[in-house]
Amino acid sequence: MVQFFKTLVIGVVGLTLPNLAADAGVSPNGVTTLRERYGVTAFDTIPNMGERLKSIKIAILDNGYGDPATLSKDLPVENLKLVETYTPEFIKAYGLGSENVNPLDPNVQHGRQMAMLAWAITGLKKEEAPQFLLMNANGFTNFRRAIQTAINEKVDIILNSQNWEFGGNFDGRGHVNREVSRATQAGILWINAAGNYGGKVYNAPVVLDDTKHVKLGAKNQGLRVNCRYDRSRLKITLAWNSFNESEQAGTDKDLDLFLLDSDGNVVGRSELTQIVQNPGTDLAEGQSYLAREIIEMELDQTKKDKPYRIKLFAKSGNFTAADRIRVSIVNGKSPVFDPEERKMVDYCELLDHQPKQEIMIPADHAEVITVGDMTTASSRGPTMDGRTKPDLVLRYSEAEFSDGEGLAGTSNAAAYFAGIMAMIKAYSPSVTREWVLAQVKPQLLSKIIKPGEDKGIDDLGVDTVRQIHPTVFKGIDSLLSKDGRTSLVLAGKYRKGSYIAATTMSPLELNRYFKHIPPANQNPDHFEIYMAEVSDRGRPAVWAYVRDRAVGPGNEEWEKILKEKPELFVQIVLAKRKQKPEKDPMIPLWETPGLSAYKAKDKDK
Repeated sequence: MVQFFKTLVIGVVGLTLPNLAADAGVSPNGVTTLRERYGVTAFDTIPNMGERLKSIKIAILDNGYGDPATLSKDLPVENLKLVETYTPEFIKAYGLGSENVNPLDPNVQHGRQMAMLAWAITGLKKEEAPQFLLMNANGFTNFRRAIQTAINEKVDIILNSQNWEFGGNFDGRGHVNREVSRATQAGILWINAAGNYGGKVYNAPVVLDDTKHVKLGAKNQGLRVNCRYDRSRLKITLAWNSFNESEQAGTDKDLDLFLLDSDGNVVGRSELTQIVQNPGTDLAEGQSYLAREIIEMELDQTKKDKPYRIKLFAKSGNFTAADRIRVSIVNGKSPVFDPEERKMVDYCELLDHQPKQEIMIPADHAEVITVGDMTTASSRGPTMDGRTKPDLVLRYSEAEFSDGEGLAGTSNAAAYFAGIMAMIKAYSPSVTREWVLAQVKPQLLSKIIKPGEDKGIDDLGVDTVRQIHPTVFKGIDSLLSKDGRTSLVLAGKYRKGSYIAATTMSPLELNRYFKHIPPANQNPDHFEIYMAEVSDRGRPAVWAYVRDRAVGPGNEEWEKILKEKPELFVQIVLAKRKQKPEKDPMIPLWETPGLSAYKAKDKDK
């Protein structure tokens, strides 16, 4: 058999386990807790499960996997291949371009981290790990080559935790999705992140004013962009629905993209000339076949009443009522905690965003499993042709590594789900996308009535508290998360300094858990945390503090603690439900089915 691609085969070199955790933060039992929460530990009881799992092939498509020399330390599995480049023979045999382009970025760790998360779900056993193919999918040409390699290798699962802001009309078609279809039609289960475009997208029909500008925003003043800090790196992408199945077909509809400061000065522009392909003629400088314009630049801090504005100019006049545009932004820096607003914020915000139709490509493909999470950043559908996306949502997408780095978002959720599907396919090889989605049971999620809103509570959000005060969060969640479940649904802070958490547990349940504080939380060298469940009258019904494991109502010590160290005090309250099924959306929440579901499906089990 001809070897059509060059690989770096990683041997087994000692075991250095990444210390992963779910929302409880870094802990010695992080991976165990993670697997319990996603309901995969039941598979550990299956005879020969390790051998079955070794037969599963997972291809990761990404732009970078870090330094290849250190892969074996983080992923010491027996069958690991890094596909960095593709041989000329392979490229020629499948008509995939002419030469190697876009090498992997050694500074990008994303692909490595996705593989680590998927592996963590399967149990982090190097002798019983799935086979991982880490593919160079940097750019469309390599994306096509990675898919062909996955088909040749007969992989079971493709994990793609990336999205494209252009390349199709956001209806599941286009030249990017054409390549995805080759994989799904070959029987590969494609898992795609929904993307973190929540609050970062604007869609509109192409309606022109008298000056040939597209009408956007209030009073046709353009889309407002607010930046909180200087040197905010931002990518603005404009795409319009002039894509088809060929990436080189081109379009005769031409739009230009401009960014203006508060004084109306143009500070950024993209003015490619879109053309229709002319066989035998190469693209000239400044021309493009693709219906997109992109601005990438650093922006300075703005005042809220003086934002930047995005404007679009129609260079051609042949747009009709059927034409639509999409403007999206991507920040070049991770969100930061804003002390004034007491929450995590993006460097730049699209003030005129729309809370729907945020699904990008290929998450919009009809045959992939699109995975989202519970955060507001997770992209919401529907697709432009009206289909519901994401297909399923995971409750948790957070992860922390032993080097202190933490990640969250739909990329993580997709990686976790790839690990879940590896376990399921190892046990039930004939499982299909249709069967998987049939197991999803849409649920109504409770809206929390903030207790004591008149007392000045800042709702920081569970994710924010986890990031800015991991010690407090660890203490809360270690008490309230038992038997693979968590009940923490709100986390905030009184302006006097103390924290508040809302849970669906009753006071009786809280009392029972407080009496069984995990030993790991009793080390005073690590942290000290005080908690109380407070009655409607404002007095504590049950309370606990870790240092000396004191538990009980009516103790005067809690009041002294609250006055002296409010930042160490966490009030636990009972969350109330207020949701109207006729108005609130159903969430396609994933819960891994028990073993009986597969036995019913495969009678030979």
